[in-house]
Amino acid sequence: MARNYGKIAYHHWTDPNFTQLTHTAQWLYLLAHTHPSITWAGVIEYRPHKLQALNTNLTAQDIQQAAQELHNHGWLLIDPDTEEALITTYYTDLVYLRQVNLGVSIARDLRLLASQKLHNHIRNQLTTIHNQHPHLAGLQNPELLAYMYPHQP
Repeated sequence: MARNYGKIAYHHWTDPNFTQLTHTAQWLYLLAHTHPSITWAGVIEYRPHKLQALNTNLTAQDIQQAAQELHNHGWLLIDPDTEEALITTYYTDLVYLRQVNLGVSIARDLRLLASQKLHNHIRNQLTTIHNQHPHLAGLQNPELLAYMYPHQP
């Protein structure tokens, strides 16, 4: 399913954890939310040389430093082995979990994810959210429930 836009919460601009990031890290975070490769699971392709091509003022090393800064501050989880990165705040606003159809899209895109590291993080995050908000429509999808609780019948 093609995406034409991404949702970015305004509260990031009043969050000191975000506003204290360097401008390059903030740019990379916003790019991650709006990059054409973003999946409904909140994952983007992480290829610094390719991302660098989207800004003529930055080098691949600048991208790597910004990504490491985001990683160190908990905004991005990177798996360099699979060249994938997860926006760790993707699910926290619950925007993508309120609608049944988006839960279906998330479950579908999770099947495409190669990184076990990212799978573990997403599974833990979704399980925590499901325990706190069991009636969210997007989390009622049988495939997503099986993803969160793989050992239950």
